[in-house]
Amino acid sequence: MFSVLLLSSFATAQPSYLAECRSAALSKMRHSAIAKGAHLIEGSVRVTAIDDRFFNPSKYVWFEASATLGTETIKLTALTQKSYLPPRPCF
Repeated sequence: MFSVLLLSSFATAQPSYLAECRSAALSKMRHSAIAKGAHLIEGSVRVTAIDDRFFNPSKYVWFEASATLGTETIKLTALTQKSYLPPRPCF
């Protein structure tokens, strides 16, 4: 017989790398907004998901923000990765 240990895939607390990844996401979304001819609403940036599995050396954070495009409001998204093997800044 064997037993299975199930680990939660999503974080329940705010990880220490969140601010670093938010900066990376903002940069990505600024570039995306410029490419679309839109204006990013930086105050609307929020985390939509965090993949913080214990045994995974990379952590992933998904972000979403609003942007104005003419008279419309559109959604922009960004995925960031924090790597620990090898150690790298969030990108």
